[in-house]
Amino acid sequence: MTININTTSLEELKTLNLKDLQAVAKEVKVKNWWTMKKADLLQVVADTCFTIQENLKKAEASCKGANEEAKKTQKAQAKKKAKAAKVEKDEENLVTLKELAAEFGMKGTKARRLLRDAAISRPYGGNRWEWDKNLHIDELNMAREYLKAHIKAPKKEQDK
Repeated sequence: MTININTTSLEELKTLNLKDLQAVAKEVKVKNWWTMKKADLLQVVADTCFTIQENLKKAEASCKGANEEAKKTQKAQAKKKAKAAKVEKDEENLVTLKELAAEFGMKGTKARRLLRDAAISRPYGGNRWEWDKNLHIDELNMAREYLKAHIKAPKKEQDK
């Protein structure tokens, strides 16, 4: 006789004969099941099965809560993606960080570090430092002023 441990009740266990009850006890890993009398075995198996059922219910509830949390996170991420719609960039009007760095005679890595430290945001979001000459005039001027303030003065001016 096959019995489902996850859904069995005490009434179902009482209907089993000793051999079937011992098989269930072996399945749920009851210690010394072969030496127990039927009444003792029935009590231990019932307690073990109900403990398994309770743990299963807790696990299902936990998974359900985790699934709901994951769904909420996915919805929030979908909303963010919807809000951050792609903006068409006019490649001819773009000023890149490489161009700004060359304008002030510094390396791109230094310019990036300076702009990050100054908390100057990237106009298009994302991960690229590029400004549109027409749309981002203020941000571009702010970046230029900040980089200009951090360039090294020529040696001739330092001697004076």
